[in-house]
Amino acid sequence: MEAVRRTAGEEVETIVQSAKTLSDWRYYVKNHPYLLAGAAAGLGFMLIPRKKAPQVPGGDDAKELIELLKKHHVRGVTVEGPPSGLLKTVAGIATPFLIRTALNFAQTRMASGGDWTSLFGGAKAASATEPTEEGVEQTFEEFNIPR
Repeated sequence: MEAVRRTAGEEVETIVQSAKTLSDWRYYVKNHPYLLAGAAAGLGFMLIPRKKAPQVPGGDDAKELIELLKKHHVRGVTVEGPPSGLLKTVAGIATPFLIRTALNFAQTRMASGGDWTSLFGGAKAASATEPTEEGVEQTFEEFNIPR
């Protein structure tokens, strides 16, 4: 009995110390940081209210408006829907870029003193001639070789 009384004090002291450790939040942050970060993220997700779904255009209000416009014979008002496809959207974006590129190309070719044939890869009219092996002179223009 006496031995139990001596060890009981030490055991109670150990139990008190472990209870203090388990109730200290710093212990969990130090030993389980990822688990605590996940729990905080989950709690934050649960506490933050969800956004309300935005009203989609083209709902009942839009249909009622279209019917009123038709009923009162209002002219000059058109109702456009979303673009009809990805290809049309890409073509609409790319067309101004392609036109601008073609105009820049034509402008640089014409600015360098070329004529309309230089735009399409034709050679300038050349007055210089080269003798061939057979002694017949041929112009650069005949071979379409640019200088």
